[in-house]
Amino acid sequence: MTEIFRATRGFLLIGLFSVAMEFFVPAAFAQTDELREFETARQAYTDADYQRAVQLFEALVGGPVPSIQNPALVLESRKYLGAAYLFVGQPSAADQQFEAILSADSDYLIPASFPEAVQEAFESARRRRVAHALSAAEESARLERERREAEMRHLVGQQERMRRLEQLASIEVVERENSRTLALLPFGVGQFQNEDARLGRFFAYTEGALALVSLGTAIGHAVVRARANRLDPLSLRRSARALRWANWASTGALAVMAVAGVIQAQVRFHPRIRHERRRELPDDLRLGPDAQDSEASETSYADPALELVLAVTPVSLDLTLHF
Repeated sequence: MTEIFRATRGFLLIGLFSVAMEFFVPAAFAQTDELREFETARQAYTDADYQRAVQLFEALVGGPVPSIQNPALVLESRKYLGAAYLFVGQPSAADQQFEAILSADSDYLIPASFPEAVQEAFESARRRRVAHALSAAEESARLERERREAEMRHLVGQQERMRRLEQLASIEVVERENSRTLALLPFGVGQFQNEDARLGRFFAYTEGALALVSLGTAIGHAVVRARANRLDPLSLRRSARALRWANWASTGALAVMAVAGVIQAQVRFHPRIRHERRRELPDDLRLGPDAQDSEASETSYADPALELVLAVTPVSLDLTLHF
């Protein structure tokens, strides 16, 4: 039993060793080949055979994907290839290699042993990369700012739309039919129906005052005639004449004002009057206190104080109207 266990363990060890050899030995040989090819290309550069150095280094890192795998050798190969490109008159190709180096390692530095032209070209590539990065950052910041501004405008627009919807929902339109027959009535009825309150009050107060004057003078005239046996004939005639003229004048003025009011009401007649009144919304449908600023409000007019003083005596008539 012990011998079987030992034989099995031996087979396992041999298998593991074989697998290790399959993986690590080719990799070691590959690294040795890469280093040998790099040294060959660098020797061509050292010998100032720049055209051959370009060919050898292009075989290592010239394609889209480097043929060598060691990252350090890739950077070094690009450095020498870029320098060789400069010496064979291909500055744009050199810039591409230097930018590839900076993309892999932004802190990479060209040794001081390299010619000044190579160092200047490399630093120029670094400055372009930094400027490009700053420009890209500014562009990204601008796009982000515009995106936020667009979102803010959209949000404000949505809030304004909701505010208008709430305003429309909170306003109820009531329509009332007017009557031509009512517009034929005096005392400002037609004006009030047309919702011209100021003009309606003017006709109502004026016609009412004239009606009171007409009635008062008629009563005064009747009283004077009833007391004719106790008054002096001359005073009687004067009082009766004054009251009669006052009655005629007030009655005529009342008729003129009544006709003028009816005509005005008919000319400015509105068949329909529309009112907007606020409808109470549930609390869960309101936007908040700011929505109250846009609510429709109804205009109201305070009635001015009216004071009418009428004094009738057998010999005089005093009328005072304040409005």
